[in-house]
Amino acid sequence: MTRHAETPVGDRRDPWVALDSSADPKRSAIALRDLHERVVSGGPPSRALRPTIAASWRRSAERGVSPSGTGAPHRLGGAALEERRRTHPLAAALPAIRGVLHAAMTEAHHIMVVSDEHGVLLWVEGPAREISRAADDMNFVPGSDWSESGVGTNSIGTALAADHAIQVFSAEHFNTACHRWTCSGAPVHDPVTGQILGAIDITSNLSMYHPNGHPLVLAAARVAEGVLAEQARRRDQELVDLYLGQLGSKMRPPSAIATADGRVLASFPTGWLGSRTWAFPPGGGEMPRHGVEAAPVLDGRGFVIRPLGARRGRRPGGIESSGLPTLDIRARGRRGARCRLWGREVELSPRHSEILVLLALHPEGLTGQEIAAALYTEAVTPVTIRAEVSRLRALLGDVIGSRPYRLEAQVRADFLPAPAALESDADGLLLVGSAVPEIVDLRARLSS
Repeated sequence: MTRHAETPVGDRRDPWVALDSSADPKRSAIALRDLHERVVSGGPPSRALRPTIAASWRRSAERGVSPSGTGAPHRLGGAALEERRRTHPLAAALPAIRGVLHAAMTEAHHIMVVSDEHGVLLWVEGPAREISRAADDMNFVPGSDWSESGVGTNSIGTALAADHAIQVFSAEHFNTACHRWTCSGAPVHDPVTGQILGAIDITSNLSMYHPNGHPLVLAAARVAEGVLAEQARRRDQELVDLYLGQLGSKMRPPSAIATADGRVLASFPTGWLGSRTWAFPPGGGEMPRHGVEAAPVLDGRGFVIRPLGARRGRRPGGIESSGLPTLDIRARGRRGARCRLWGREVELSPRHSEILVLLALHPEGLTGQEIAAALYTEAVTPVTIRAEVSRLRALLGDVIGSRPYRLEAQVRADFLPAPAALESDADGLLLVGSAVPEIVDLRARLSS
């Protein structure tokens, strides 16, 4: 019979499933072994072979994998394997995977396997007798390499290579050491990045083959991804809650909270960083090219991003050559000043406006007693002034320094002379209604 007239083994309809439900597993296994011997020994390609398996055989041969051998090579063991298990993302989903595959292990005598993204087996669980047989036949043990490069076509390595769930039956395995076995594998993806994290597999002796293995392992992979998605959602929410709790109502510099993999979850003002995904330096730090710095939070699970130098206790920078943020104050033609800082505007009460104007007029700073003497005709306690300045700082943030009280900003105002002048929308009176002597005097001079 010519290869064009060959009938696909098992009369399959789905190229990712080994056998049609009506196929005879025993007859299919015999036909596949004959086919494997002909093709692997140098015979022509066969249309009786599934396209997905034929493509995997080609990849296996190109990578120099031997079709006959003792099974998979060993890659990890001892402390290295334990550390890989401890830190691998799929460790969090392992209980859920076991729950889905419990009946397959206990009733159908299947072996459950979870590998990493390279095809190295991390967990191998199931009936002790079957695990012992698989270990003897093909080195199916934790730490062994079941990538296509390691052992050729199999449901773990081929699922990872093709990024698709697949069932591999008997002599569809490239390596003859695996011909007594059948397996179904599915890749598991990071629900946030889409990257492959590893694969889930169920493996059994040919005599225990069951067509439901393929949908079952697919279900286990989806459950695992669901667990990881919920875990990611909780981590993201924890970062957002931390960020919002620290943001408060102050007029702060722009900032954002991002995940360790660079996704921006929230920012102030909204959209400040756009929609890009960031790549942070290890442990965070300054990113001069972008004019920002990243500070790790929650043990490195996320980063707070701010303009360079904007953290408390340092000179804010990134806007003016002086290294200070710009504070725009408009106080003419109105009773309360309007301020703009870090891209945000706020309207101040008349009293807070008077304090702000006085501080703008005295860049060297004012003591609490000096502010009290300027604002009040009667004696007031230092507590009164501290309370007033504290409320103003709650609105404007850390640009108001203390000892003495001063503006730690590049001030531009519509009542100051050049070069600090700010073009006024209205050439009106300074703080209409204010009776503070210094403001009254400046108002008269501006009017003249």
